[in-house]
Amino acid sequence: MKKLFGMIIVVAALVMLVTILPAFASNEIINVDWVKCTNAEGGDVAVLAPANAVPDFGTLPPGAILGNLRDEVAAGATDFNIVAWYMPWKPMADIGLRIDGGAISYDGYGFFNQDLADAIVSLAMADATQAGYTFRIDFSTPILEGNHLMELIAKFTDGEEKIIYQMYYSNSVDVALGKPVSATIRAVPTGGALVSDNVFWNPAFAVDGSAIVFDGATQGPLGLYLSTTTADVDGYLTVDLMGTYKLSSVVVEAMGFNNIAFPNTYKVQVSKDGATWKDIGGETGVQLNTFGKYKTINTTEEARFVRVKFEKFNLLQDGNGIYYGGIGELEVFGTLISAPASRSILTPYTNYTAGTAATGDTGGNSAWFGFSTGDLDYAFTFKTDVSFTSIGLPGFWSAPGTPLTIEFISNGQTVHTMNYTTAGDGAIILELGKALPRGLYDVIFTINDETIDQGTGYYTKYTVLGYATDGTLNNSDYFYFERGNVALDLYSADEGLGFVPLDYHYPERRDFSSDAGDSLSYDQIIVDGQIVAEGNDVVIETKKAGIDGRDGSVSKIALYGWYGNSNQTTAQLGYQINGGRIVWGDFFIDTESAVTSLGANNRRFKIEFDVSNLKGDNNVIWVWAKLENGDEVKLNRYDRTASGDKDREIYVTYNGVPGVNAPTADASMVIFIVAAAAVALAVLKKKVF
Repeated sequence: MKKLFGMIIVVAALVMLVTILPAFASNEIINVDWVKCTNAEGGDVAVLAPANAVPDFGTLPPGAILGNLRDEVAAGATDFNIVAWYMPWKPMADIGLRIDGGAISYDGYGFFNQDLADAIVSLAMADATQAGYTFRIDFSTPILEGNHLMELIAKFTDGEEKIIYQMYYSNSVDVALGKPVSATIRAVPTGGALVSDNVFWNPAFAVDGSAIVFDGATQGPLGLYLSTTTADVDGYLTVDLMGTYKLSSVVVEAMGFNNIAFPNTYKVQVSKDGATWKDIGGETGVQLNTFGKYKTINTTEEARFVRVKFEKFNLLQDGNGIYYGGIGELEVFGTLISAPASRSILTPYTNYTAGTAATGDTGGNSAWFGFSTGDLDYAFTFKTDVSFTSIGLPGFWSAPGTPLTIEFISNGQTVHTMNYTTAGDGAIILELGKALPRGLYDVIFTINDETIDQGTGYYTKYTVLGYATDGTLNNSDYFYFERGNVALDLYSADEGLGFVPLDYHYPERRDFSSDAGDSLSYDQIIVDGQIVAEGNDVVIETKKAGIDGRDGSVSKIALYGWYGNSNQTTAQLGYQINGGRIVWGDFFIDTESAVTSLGANNRRFKIEFDVSNLKGDNNVIWVWAKLENGDEVKLNRYDRTASGDKDREIYVTYNGVPGVNAPTADASMVIFIVAAAAVALAVLKKKVF
């Protein structure tokens, strides 16, 4: 067995060494074969970091940003398996592991292997003496909760200890993940006006929790990439957590693309209301070429908004005189204190734009109609979660005096029509004279002059809706074009996200509906652990008559059954007492095949609630379901059939000790549309470079 292991080591080393030989020019080599997530049985769940690395002397050693491992942990990952080898320039004593700057553990992480040393000599990478210092590194270590830095430490026989590799990872719920985000950045000459605005890629990349691989090796997140014409800048990357959180930490990760690290100087700020901000940390004088760097700021502040305030950028040594900064990921960790009372206010309410120009053009960078196009109209579709009173077209050109009719169509009906005569080229704002509600709109521009120039054969009147690099919406996830692209702003008095994906579903609170795909069963009522009703007829009789706890002997009631929707998975279930706030939770239990055979999304539940403080008669407790699309469904199924009524509503009546209950909030007032909006916006796909 040992011989076989040795042969495997030699073959692996030979393949590896031949592959990386041209890269090594120093007298020190660290080669990381892999960092894997494994399950409790030692099986592979995910390969996180297949990356070769050579130390850059005078700086921290290279490393890997492994990202947030919540998905891997959910898939059963419990440990890291790290395999590497390290050849120093002097004799080694051991390889150690340090986590978060704590004590170094030397516990069999590294060992000398003669076969590996022989392979190094055979490839003329080192003489026998130096090759004899090489240690094979092969160990497993648990994946911990939270955010952590793992460091491999080389210990030499002369007592020196040296960091040879770093790995940063997170295993926490990043509450900024997929939340609404905005970014602005401008160069600020001393005493001058704002002169430039260059935000590359979508700001949502900075809160998408993803990492990519550059050049097949260097791994890191692709986030927000910024440039200006001067070092001093004025800008922000702001995320709305869509609720007030008791924060524990904020993590700012650098980005590997183009060696863009942090801005030279920046602050991290938090706010409860989006108006008053407090500094919680930051850095000054951060230089380029520090890929793999991250900054963790521990805090106990309460906040709904977190932002990075950019103050100074670095000059990229490319000869073009452009200053750059970048953030790979902005991660926020904390505990929810309260849900939001309003929708996002990241964008000024007077101007809802879709952000910066994208490259996914559909048919060119502008939409012509009239002139030589052969038609006199243009149509596009957009969706918004705010009402709007005006539409701005920052990219607009037209023959002066071109008469336009503009129609707004919603649900197949024309809801507004207006006429407009163009004055020529230049951005315009179309005042509607009324507020159109949120929703999905088809907009049709029609030129009402068919005059043709007899000399050229072209229409004399024409209009061009164009795209722009600021305030533009030309992303097919949000906007459908007949042809070309168009820059579009919405002007609204509402707070909200403005444009939302075309497939965005506005969450609603509704009754049970088999037509909407709902199905359920109500099988048992359980009082203090004892089944008191089982089967449809007994459950119906018991839930109506009520559970008698007037003597104070009842403390807990549980309702047992199953629910599913054929179109959506169920995110949560909850209970509502006397029309008050719905208490949501994970009430799912193991579901038998007989239930899932009736519908793949059917889930068995057991919802238990405390009634010890409920007083008086006729307390009514209802069961609700929250679907993946944000809909909240009251499980009030009541079948009306030819043979009679069949009451399947999932509720129970409870009669408690005499007295009057304290007033409860009306749960119908607590509808959080923003939660589904964040999920919808989180599906933005990254561009591939």
